[in-house]
Amino acid sequence: AHEMFHHWFGDYVTCESWSNLTLNEGFANYSEYLWFEYKHGKDDMERHRLTELAGYLGSVAQSGAHPLIYFGFKDREQMFDAHSYNKGGLILHYLRNYLGDDAFFASLKYYLEKHKYTDVEAHELRMAFEDVTGEDLNWFFNQWFYAAGHPILDVNYNYDENAGTVTINIEQKQDPEKNPAVYILPMAIDIYTAEGAPSRRNVRLTQRKESFTFQTPKKPMLVSVDADRVVPGIINYKKAETEYVFQYSNGRGYTDRQESLDKIKSSKTEGAKQMYQDALKDKSWALRLAALDKADTKTVDPALLETVAAMATNDPHSKVRSAALKMLGKTGNVKFAAQCKATIEKPKEGYKVVAAALKALNKLDPAAGIVYAQKMENEESAALLAAVSEIYLAKPDANQLPFFDRTLAKIDGQEIMSFMDNYVKILKIAPDATVMKSVANLKKMGTTATQSPFRRFGAVKALNDIRADFNKKNSTEEDEKKRALTSANVALITEAIEEAKKKETVEQLKAVYKAQGF
Repeated sequence: AHEMFHHWFGDYVTCESWSNLTLNEGFANYSEYLWFEYKHGKDDMERHRLTELAGYLGSVAQSGAHPLIYFGFKDREQMFDAHSYNKGGLILHYLRNYLGDDAFFASLKYYLEKHKYTDVEAHELRMAFEDVTGEDLNWFFNQWFYAAGHPILDVNYNYDENAGTVTINIEQKQDPEKNPAVYILPMAIDIYTAEGAPSRRNVRLTQRKESFTFQTPKKPMLVSVDADRVVPGIINYKKAETEYVFQYSNGRGYTDRQESLDKIKSSKTEGAKQMYQDALKDKSWALRLAALDKADTKTVDPALLETVAAMATNDPHSKVRSAALKMLGKTGNVKFAAQCKATIEKPKEGYKVVAAALKALNKLDPAAGIVYAQKMENEESAALLAAVSEIYLAKPDANQLPFFDRTLAKIDGQEIMSFMDNYVKILKIAPDATVMKSVANLKKMGTTATQSPFRRFGAVKALNDIRADFNKKNSTEEDEKKRALTSANVALITEAIEEAKKKETVEQLKAVYKAQGF
């Protein structure tokens, strides 16, 4: 979706400078929201938005904030960051919510047709929206496109039973030296009572600190500020546990439910337990996954264990099945071993699910785990091969080294990281001459440009770990000849690492090597 959207935002109409890159990448980023919403529903779109928001906030925490339209960049590569992408998409989503779908998409159509085959800057986007809506949007673009940062809101409320009113207090806490001191923030506030559907109030924040009072005959069960969950920023709002439990069952969308699960992490109350029981059957696979993470599989509650066992076989999402199998492995209950075997042998089951079943089986019945691992030594799946290597490392044996050498040529992606750790561990029980043959293979992998960045990094990290083992051995070796040989091996490994660093062209990998001290 992202790349296809560039046909329009990036090709048909493109940014006139790197400073305006978000007119390409922010729109392509937002197309992902639109695709998730269309293909999988609003819950999945909200899940994606939360991921994008976390990415943006994490980037700001690590590297600081800059304006979305950024004229102060030192190198164009700086513009390909979580501002141009993540923040750009977040802002478009907020603007869509503010204007409504009809006006938002009509404005985009007008913008594209008016500026087809030309380059544009953000003001031209603003004026297109203004032409269609008739509204002055300088306030919106000034604070979101041309200023750095985001709002941080502190929220609380109090209920006056005698007056039958609820007063919601909102204070903007962002640093006025680095951000706009006051953001103009249109948003919805939903007030829930025990009577059913919430009552909605639309407000517009225009001051650093302000309060809104509404008639509410009964004490609210929940007050939801930014009820549509669209403001690109941080809202600090401490709620009682009962409010979070109520919010999970009655909130408008995915974000309400995820927030409730996140905020009640270790509570043992009946309300919290019931919420997590319900979440195991949530319509969103991501929230079922989150609920599994909280499930206490050491409990004697047979109903919970049976629910998890059913999810391991029947859940429609492979990540949930994998997580459920992992939980079954943690129980130590051997009765689940048969289910793990059945999953491993199930036709057309996903590789990662089979890998999870294999690791769970190894915990429940180690002898059976080894037997099944041996059957999978020649598989092509990186996930399965990584699982086999993990099982073998429980009882390292030099006879397993040929498997590790064969697998080294196959494995790639994220799985190579854990595999390399296991590979180094198996080499610890091998003769030095054998280890140095592996060093030669790792050197070739780490210095060959056609290898993937994952494989190059994995190779260099493994070389560094092997060097550390040789250095440790050298420090305790008493035989002078053996110590000299070990020192020579260390020198060869160091030479391999330096050559890999010298030949590396990916700046991110160079930075990682430097940070890790390779």
